[in-house]
Amino acid sequence: MEAGRITRYTKSNALVNKRFRAFLIPALLAAMATQMGVFFDGIIMGQLIDSAAMASASACQPLTQFAAALTVLISTGSVGLIAVAAGNGKRDEANRAFSLAFYVTIGLGLVISAVLLPAARSVVRLLTPVPELWESVHAYLHILVWRFPFCMLLMLMADLTCADGMEKLSTAAVSIQQLTNIILDYVLIRFLSLGIEGAAMATVFSDIAGLGFMLWRYFASKQRTFRLVGVLSSGLKKVFRGIGQIAKSGVATASGYALVAVRVWFLMRITGDAGGSDGTEVLAACLLFLTLLSMFSGGINQSVLPLVGVLFGEKDYRSIRMLMRYVSRILLAIVGVSVLFAMIFPQVILAAAGLTQDLAARSVNDVRLYSVSLTGTAFTFLMIYYYTTVSQTTAAGILAWTEGLLAAIPGVWLFSRAFGMTGVWLGLIFAEIAGLAVTGLYAKHVCAKSDGKLTDFYLIEKNGSELLYDVSIKATREDAAGISADVIGILTEKGVDRIPAEKAGIVLEETAVNLARMNKKPVDMDVRVLENGNEMVLAMRDNGIPFNPVEYVPPERDGPDFRGDGIMVLRSVAGRIDYSLVLALNQTTITFMLPEKQSREG
Repeated sequence: MEAGRITRYTKSNALVNKRFRAFLIPALLAAMATQMGVFFDGIIMGQLIDSAAMASASACQPLTQFAAALTVLISTGSVGLIAVAAGNGKRDEANRAFSLAFYVTIGLGLVISAVLLPAARSVVRLLTPVPELWESVHAYLHILVWRFPFCMLLMLMADLTCADGMEKLSTAAVSIQQLTNIILDYVLIRFLSLGIEGAAMATVFSDIAGLGFMLWRYFASKQRTFRLVGVLSSGLKKVFRGIGQIAKSGVATASGYALVAVRVWFLMRITGDAGGSDGTEVLAACLLFLTLLSMFSGGINQSVLPLVGVLFGEKDYRSIRMLMRYVSRILLAIVGVSVLFAMIFPQVILAAAGLTQDLAARSVNDVRLYSVSLTGTAFTFLMIYYYTTVSQTTAAGILAWTEGLLAAIPGVWLFSRAFGMTGVWLGLIFAEIAGLAVTGLYAKHVCAKSDGKLTDFYLIEKNGSELLYDVSIKATREDAAGISADVIGILTEKGVDRIPAEKAGIVLEETAVNLARMNKKPVDMDVRVLENGNEMVLAMRDNGIPFNPVEYVPPERDGPDFRGDGIMVLRSVAGRIDYSLVLALNQTTITFMLPEKQSREG
């Protein structure tokens, strides 16, 4: 605390950071759902067929990115709405957003496949300006078009199951998809000699395998908290309003993905003009490396999204800042290792893409220059996800459009005219710097107009005098009595009436004791006390086994399980009790009425 009595406890983000790490591996695999097929197709085709086949698969990447953008639009929007609704205890709203996202994704996937299937040969000429690649691109594309309903729904469900606290299922489903893709790639190309068509078949079949497992296990699970509900019964107007809310929430993030597709399309044409087929193959190798990195950055983004959404719904701005700083350090480490690898071993990347030795020898500096832009790319997408979740969609849009199109395409075109292929990579570096700089200026402008409510690049408020107490503890019997005395002392020091302060202390002590008794391992617990008009709110968050004090039924007093019932003590002194299980975390909120509005001065 900043003034008066000093609490013996401190605020940490251990609880939230643990949930982030629990989400991270499943989310990394979820990010691979649409990207990994193209990545392994590129590697295996480059090795087992030739670099032209790899370039043909890369030429189809804008379509894959476009499908990913639509899925991200729905996924980001729905997960954000679900997280905020769950954080506010509105389960019906969460189920409705879940159901709309599920149905709309299926419909969009079917539409994309239906449109592309008869138009595949015409689309090929839009994807690449190199006539020598047209036939191989068509051979790959006319089979790849079947994947979109399956891969889009798999990508969505991977995110939604993580948001439902079932990250292990997400990990298993996407792992099945990736393993199936690798095995089928090798079998269909190496042993059945199906060439580039075999690579496309492997991608489609692996999407079906992963999705089938995902749907089977999720909807058969008793652990899930989201339910498919009917959406048409409320009328089409409400359906379209719900879709609009999802789209509005996810549009900035989806724009980032869509603009990647547009940018790749422009880059293919610009590099084709600047370097011919050699330039296109070098770009394909660089994009292959970007695909690998985007799996990691995309996984981080999907992991942080539901957590920020829940914290934002709870107005826990301090935890949001701590989480974002923690995530940024992890992302910086991953990007740093990636860039260092590209600087030291560019020939490995080029060899994996199947480039000839002569072309690879001439392209090592291209890979090194390109890797410099990746730091900006990774942090750009992190901040787009973040701004979208905290309802700063204008900032997200400015960042997405500046970095993805408005600075990238003119910059690459102008630099390539002056410096050839080297100018392509310089233009990309310029775009990343411009995007972050313009967004920083916008954030500064918004802060200046907020009358001190917003003060930094995060564009969220700082908790003020309404936050009376904010600490983190291990819920042990030893700490239970200590934190009870601590919170009573701090609250009375800040002018809270003695009776509600002591009630808060009793509730906190009984909750901590109950957590220690019910869980074999020490439980992390975040505790906040806030003043809200004539009410005082005690908000507790923990990672113990699911437990709802509202629905608790005490054991028989003379039975073997009776040990003195602290939960009934809690319920007897508490005012209103609200409980929800969000992201596998217990969220318990106790509201006490204050006798009168207390002065917080002094």
